[in-house]
Amino acid sequence: MDFLDNFRNEQGLINTKDIQLNEYGNMYIEKQEVESLNEIKQVVNLLKNNPYLWSISKIDLQLKQRGRRMGARAPIIGIPFSEGLKNVIEGKRVEKSMFYIDDDVTEKGLEGRLLAHYNRRDFEIDFQLWEIIPYLPTYYVHGIYNLKDEIFSHFDGALIDIDNKMKEQMKWNFIFPSTEQKKEYSYKKLFRLDGNISIEDAMELMYYYLPIEDLSQEYGTCPPIKEEIK
Repeated sequence: MDFLDNFRNEQGLINTKDIQLNEYGNMYIEKQEVESLNEIKQVVNLLKNNPYLWSISKIDLQLKQRGRRMGARAPIIGIPFSEGLKNVIEGKRVEKSMFYIDDDVTEKGLEGRLLAHYNRRDFEIDFQLWEIIPYLPTYYVHGIYNLKDEIFSHFDGALIDIDNKMKEQMKWNFIFPSTEQKKEYSYKKLFRLDGNISIEDAMELMYYYLPIEDLSQEYGTCPPIKEEIK
């Protein structure tokens, strides 16, 4: 059993209350240095720079081992994050959105699609987002927006090994996996926050988590100029 398994919950995440930070921001658990997975390096750096978000987080870590972003404008089908959320807040029951980038317009020949789904349920909005990249696990984001408090009460990110048939249905038919279907796929939770998460914080978390910057730019979840968080 891995040393860190002693601190993982049922989702494989470690509570930040078990992590000690030194003056340089390095992370330790019982004097052993740990680090975040590459997929959430920027998310964890964002959390470490915000004491409140850090205090409500659970993240995936590994023992310390002794950017990937590319550029070309993404064609659009759909609406940006803030506009989609606003539409559902104002009464629309369901909203969907898709953004895509073709493999022949990026330097690395990488095709990507970002699909978002907003579902209003009584006093909250269930928000789900998938970023689909061929031959790679799908980046997944889930949030719950509290309509009364006007804030996210939950936000998490995961990797899901969705099969190619479902990816095609999602990309072309806006058909999303059900809760039961998601349980059939390999699913790895990478971070989770439970507390008061502002829309701005949620947007930043998505930006630093999702791998294709062009899609984040078009979906409106990033600042005009992005700098790597140390």
